[in-house]
Amino acid sequence: MTEAVHGPGRAFPFSDPRALGAEFSGRTLVWRHAGIARACMGVTPLLGPSRPATFQELVDGLRAGGTRVVLA
Repeated sequence: MTEAVHGPGRAFPFSDPRALGAEFSGRTLVWRHAGIARACMGVTPLLGPSRPATFQELVDGLRAGGTRVVLA
């Protein structure tokens, strides 16, 4: 996600979606083809302590961190 905003090779490791939302706080993220992202990222969490965020967890975390998210 951060690479899409900051440019190729400039991704920052965020394990918490809220931290990512705080990074983009005050900005609007228009997520095009959100349905495809939702299908690819899954809706059911994987088991284990260090699993990636599901689509909904990521969207909720972005919004909780202060980022306006528009699903298109």
